[in-house]
Amino acid sequence: MSNKVNKECPFDSFTRVLHLQMKEVGIENIFNQIIDISGKKLSARTFSNKVNPSQENHQLTIHEFLLTLLVLQKNEKHVYVIEEMLKLFNLKCERFERENDHDITYRNVLNAWMNWDKERGDVQHEIRDALIDGKVSKNELEDIKKEMNQDIEAMIKLRDMLEFACENRVVIK
Repeated sequence: MSNKVNKECPFDSFTRVLHLQMKEVGIENIFNQIIDISGKKLSARTFSNKVNPSQENHQLTIHEFLLTLLVLQKNEKHVYVIEEMLKLFNLKCERFERENDHDITYRNVLNAWMNWDKERGDVQHEIRDALIDGKVSKNELEDIKKEMNQDIEAMIKLRDMLEFACENRVVIK
């Protein structure tokens, strides 16, 4: 009789989520897109074994995993995999949409900056109001979190605008 306890590997949940998201998109579909993107020579059966969580001896390479994420991204299924991966490191994913194109003018950058400043003020206002009685209720916490998310979103928008301007060598006038 074995005294060995059957513990779940910390990667098991991650590999199950990856497999589930791939099944929803279609493992063969993902395989075909990866072959088209990379030109890599790999059999469909080998790929299927690599993504099957029950197949411990078959593993995706880093390159195959990243290509898989790119295909999952087209189907908006990559975030679930990334969220599960971050859990392995005790991290959490907050979702904020990025804009790919920006109308960079001095006025637009200034407006984005002022909006971020306004949102920070809204957060401070909610926290100050919540602390009047010395405790934070669930409703107050939800209001604070809502304002914090708006603050973060405004900051990300400003950061993205400035990064876009820098990367594209835009003169801000």
